Amino acid sequence: MSRRAGDPREGLLADRIERVMVVTAHPDDAETGAGGTVARLVREGAQAAYVIVTSGSTGSGDRTMTPERLSRIREAEQRNAARTLGVEHVEFLGYDDGAVEDTHLAFQELLPDYEPHKVHEVYIVKWQEEDHQLAVDISETMDLKLQAVACHQSQFPDFGPMEARLRQRCAALGALHGYAYAETFDRIVIPR
Repeated sequence: MSRRAGDPREGLLADRIERVMVVTAHPDDAETGAGGTVARLVREGAQAAYVIVTSGSTGSGDRTMTPERLSRIREAEQRNAARTLGVEHVEFLGYDDGAVEDTHLAFQELLPDYEPHKVHEVYIVKWQEEDHQLAVDISETMDLKLQAVACHQSQFPDFGPMEARLRQRCAALGALHGYAYAETFDRIVIPR
């Protein structure tokens, strides 16, 4: 991993990351935006958990699909994708798409059944922008990322175009830092 382009500590991590919680709005967001990073952290010994805020009940072009059935399908796909990356726990909060509000109750629900711990860093996916603070080399985990994204068959029934798009974008981000593939983030460091 690199801290930022040109950083003399490029490729190093100051502290080993032991636990990772990935919070996303929808099933499949974790893998498309950060799947290679999650796989890399798990390979390096981190315990990973997902919190998926919505049910994913409105993500289908199939007019015969019910929201309840789609939620079950997407939950199963998400669990398979997480397992592919080595993620130990997946929590679904079950909010309807488009119905999430910025409230204290919603914030409290983001922390289901997790023992209190000190957060040291927060990574925010920077997928489109090239102005980012952290580039993670996912060259060795790119194929695993793609396997995990492919688990979301209800969203990507013809996986070829999605695979090509992911490869192209991760290669473009990687090229900025001398990597074959990268995922990029803004990084918030919380003082200890």
